[in-house]
Amino acid sequence: MTRFADPADAADGANSANCADLVRAAAQRTPDSAALIGAWGTRSWAELDAAIDAGVPVFRTGAPASDGDHPADRVVLALPTGPELAAALFAVFRAGLVAVPVDPLRTDIAWVAQRVGATHVVTDAVVDTSAQITAQITTGAQVAAWWAGDTPAGTGVTAAHDAVRGGAQSGGEDLALLARAARQGPPVMLPHRALIAAAHAISGAGPVAMGPADRVLQALPLFHVVGLVTAFLPAALAGAAVVVPDANGSATPAEAALAAVRTHRVSVLPAEPTLYRQLDRIDGFERALATVRLMTSGSSPLDPVDFATIRTATGQAVREGYGISEAASAVTSTLMSPSAKAGSVGRAYPGVEVRILGDSPWGVMDSAPRPGAGATVAAAATAEAAAEATPEAGTEAGSGTAAAATLGGDENAPGAVIPAAISAAPATSETREGRGAAVLDELTDLAELSAPGEDVGPIAIRGDTLFTGYWPDGRSGPDADGWFVTGDIGYFDDAGELHLVDRAEEAITVAGFTVYPREVEDALARHPLVADAAAVGMPGRAGETVVAALVAKAGTRPTPGDVGEFVATLLPPFKRPTDYRLVDVLPRTEVGRLDRGTVRRDFAASRGIELTPPVRLRPADDPDRAAGSGVGPEADRDQAPERAAGLKRLGRRLPAADSGRGRSARDTDEDLF
Repeated sequence: MTRFADPADAADGANSANCADLVRAAAQRTPDSAALIGAWGTRSWAELDAAIDAGVPVFRTGAPASDGDHPADRVVLALPTGPELAAALFAVFRAGLVAVPVDPLRTDIAWVAQRVGATHVVTDAVVDTSAQITAQITTGAQVAAWWAGDTPAGTGVTAAHDAVRGGAQSGGEDLALLARAARQGPPVMLPHRALIAAAHAISGAGPVAMGPADRVLQALPLFHVVGLVTAFLPAALAGAAVVVPDANGSATPAEAALAAVRTHRVSVLPAEPTLYRQLDRIDGFERALATVRLMTSGSSPLDPVDFATIRTATGQAVREGYGISEAASAVTSTLMSPSAKAGSVGRAYPGVEVRILGDSPWGVMDSAPRPGAGATVAAAATAEAAAEATPEAGTEAGSGTAAAATLGGDENAPGAVIPAAISAAPATSETREGRGAAVLDELTDLAELSAPGEDVGPIAIRGDTLFTGYWPDGRSGPDADGWFVTGDIGYFDDAGELHLVDRAEEAITVAGFTVYPREVEDALARHPLVADAAAVGMPGRAGETVVAALVAKAGTRPTPGDVGEFVATLLPPFKRPTDYRLVDVLPRTEVGRLDRGTVRRDFAASRGIELTPPVRLRPADDPDRAAGSGVGPEADRDQAPERAAGLKRLGRRLPAADSGRGRSARDTDEDLF
C-alpha cells in the first residue's frame, strides 16, 4: 500500500522510501541553507519543505491512496522549472499520489489529464490556462493554478475521483511518477525506489561526488525525469543548492545558463549538447565557467568537436552518460570510468548491469572488459532468445541524453556517438569557425581511443533504477530475470566502456543493408555550408532509401549537387541520401533530442509520400502524435516475431565504424533547393 511520508522517517536520505524524504532530510540537516536560487530570490530547504507540507492537503482531499492493487490518483503538473513546480511535485510525492509532470507550454494538457485519468491538474499562474483546460476535460478532474506564494488556488471545479481512478498495477511498489505521459507510446511507471537509486548513484559517482558546498545548475527541465534525477534529487541528497537560470528576456538558453553560472558561482553543470555548442559562440565562456568543477551531458549525442573544444578551452572534459526514462535516466556514465573520452558513455552505475545482445559466439556481454577484446562473457544467450523473452520491451532511449544521458542520461536518449570516423574528413571540413589546431589534435587523439569492439547489438539493462512497466497495466517491463531490452544499439570498446550507435527503430534498411542515421548525419554536418542535418528512411525500390533534411548556415544555400558530391567522399553509395529538403530548423524534444519521426512525416508530406506504419520495437499507443505509431498494445503483441527478427538483424557486427551527432529543432515549408 502507498504510504504517506512521515517526517520522522527522514532523519537522513540514506534509507528513504519516498522522494519527498530527501527534501525533508535536507531541511533537517541544514534548514537555512539555500535549496533553490533564481531570479525570484532564494528558498531555503526549510522553506521548500514547508511549502511542500502546505500543498499536501490540496492533493489528499478526496483522493484516496493506493489500495494495494491500484496506484494512487494521478496529478498532472504543467508548471515551469522553479519553486512552484518543486513544491507541487514533492507535495504530490508526500501525499502518496502519482505525479505526471509535463511541459507547461503544451497545448494538449487536457488530453494528457484524460489519458492518465488525473484527479488534479496544476497549471502555471503566470500564464494561467486553467480555465481552458477545465473546459476541455470531461472526466471531472480538479484544475488549479499554483500561485507565486507556493499555495494553490482552485478554480472551483468539483473532482469526480471515483470516475477517473485507473486500474493500473504498480508492481507492488510505491509508484512515484509517470514519465513521457505526453509523448508517443505509453507512459513509463517509475517507483520511488528507481528515482532514489538513480539519485544516489549520480550524486556519489566517481571522484567528483556532490557535497553541500556545491551549486548545481538546473538547466534541464525539472518537469522531465532527466532534470529531476540528474540535478535536483542529487542536490537534495547532498544538501547542495539548485540554481535555476532566468528563462525570461531575450537571452538564449546558453546565455541564460552562463549568466546564472557567473552570478551564482555554479560548480556542477548538467546540460544537453545544444547548450555546449552554443557556449562556444559566446565570447569569454571559458572564463565564466571558472567556478565549474563538473560538466555533464546527455539526452542526445555530444559532438566530438564540441567535446574537444570545451576541453581545450577549460581544461575539463565533459562527462557523458546514458540513461532512459525506463531506467530513471541512470544507466552508465564516464563518471564511472578512469577518464572521459568522446563517444563513450562510460560504465554502469552501481546497482546497474548492461549487456549487449549479439549473434557472436560470445553471446550476451556485460560491461567488464575481457582480456584483449571488448567485453566479458556473462552468459551464453542468443539474441533470438533474449528478444523472445522480452519481445515488447523498448524505449525512446538514447541519448539520451541522456536518454537522456546527463550524469546518468534520460527519456529517450542514445547518449554519445562513435567518433572513430572523425578523421575521415579533411580538417577544413570538420572544423567550425574559431577552432584551432589544439582542437584538431584533440580530435585525432579521440579517434584513436574509440574503435568499436567485436560486437554491436541491442542493449539490455538490469538494476535498481528500472521502471515497473508501462501505463496502465505495467506490461512490457523487465522480464522474470530483471532484464529490459532498451531498443538502443551499442557496443563495448576494449576498455569495457559502452558506445551508442543508434536507436533500433530508427535504423534504415537499404537493399538488406543496415544504415544508422547518425553516420549519415555526421557526414552531412561536415559540409561547410550545413549547420544541422537529419537522416531518415523513405519507401524505395530497395525497401528503403536514405533522405535528409538540412539546415543551412546563415547566409548560405547549399545545393543538392554540392552536398551529394561532398558525402560521396565519405559514405558508400547505399548510405548516401537520394533526396534533400532544406528547412529552417529541425524538430527536437524538450530535452534536445532529435525527433526523427517528425522529420520523416514532414519529409513524406512534402513529397506526397504515404507512409506505411512500421513494425515498432517498443509499444506505442498514440497515433495522433507520430505517423506510423498507431500500433497499439494488442497489435504490438502480435508483432513479436517480426520484432525478434529485427533485433537479430540489428545485432550484427557493423561493416564499418559509424558515427554521428545530435541535432536542433523544427521543420519549415521550404521543400526544394
